[in-house]
Parts: sequence; C-alpha cells; structure tokens
Amino acid sequence: MGVKPDGRPDRRHVQRKSRKAVKQAVRELERKRDAGVAGKPGRARTVREMLTMHLDVVLPQRGRAPKTIVGYRSLWRSPGSAERLASHLMAWHTLAGGGVG
Repeated sequence: MGVKPDGRPDRRHVQRKSRKAVKQAVRELERKRDAGVAGKPGRARTVREMLTMHLDVVLPQRGRAPKTIVGYRSLWRSPGSAERLASHLMAWHTLAGGGVG
C-alpha cells in the first residue's frame, strides 16, 4: 500500500470466503490506493466505541457534570444501534431516533 508517516511499510490484509473474492477485494483496495482515497488500516469503529469514548473522555475534559453524562449515556442505549459501524451511519439515523435499531 505504500509507506506510513513514520516510515514503516503500510501493509493491508484481506480475508474473504473464496480466493476469487480475495482477489476482487485486493484489486478494489489497489484502485483506492491509486486514486488516493484508501482509508486508514484496521477495523472501522462502531457507534458504541465512539460514544463510549466521547462520554468517558471528551465530555469530562470539557467540564460536563457527571449527572449530565449519566443522562446522555441513558439516551443512546437502544437495541442494535450501538453495534452499527460508524462508517455506515446515515444522517437519517440520527434524526429523532429514526431508522436506528
């Protein structure tokens, strides 16, 4: 894939059920690299991971009261929504809870 900012090689690994699917995925990754739009390596973060980090790290640093954070935490707990990949989240998912779940 190239070289990381620290000089180490940027290697990506692809796993699929068949060899044909692996070849297609590798070709797609190479096309993205050549176009300059290849994303960061690794697994995409889930909404649960992003919200947990925001509630546990960001809000306390911004001086939010613990009771406020508890209230926020109770608002985002809905079945199925937290395991959705953040990269697959659409704007309508956030509008009044529409389509989440």
